[in-house]
Amino acid sequence: MAKKALSTALCTAVAAVSIAVGTSASPANAASCGGQAGGLTGAWSAAHNSNCSVMGSPRTKVTYWWNTTQGTQQTACVQGWGYNTARKGGWYNLGCGQRGHATVPWGSVGARPKIRVMSTNIGAALVEWQH
Repeated sequence: MAKKALSTALCTAVAAVSIAVGTSASPANAASCGGQAGGLTGAWSAAHNSNCSVMGSPRTKVTYWWNTTQGTQQTACVQGWGYNTARKGGWYNLGCGQRGHATVPWGSVGARPKIRVMSTNIGAALVEWQH
């Protein structure tokens, strides 16, 4: 049991270090970074910050993965925060539907990724997301 706990902690630490130095990490390894966000029809939600920060370097990019609640017919449009080469932040489209992923520029910025959501069905949509 102790070996399994150590292995899990090590995998989480490796994923966090990979993200921190700007290398790519698979969704499975990055699953501990991200969160949940909800949105209503026709309007963007407030920004929902990740529970992890990214420390970028000049060519760093952040890939966001997202999906609506499994087993529902919820659909949404999702935007993720990124930074241009002048370190100016802005929203980037991550797609619409029940799931998606997209890579946004990040550069030499240390910050917490964030998303916002707009439901495309009647009512609300809940999104789980990782980076």
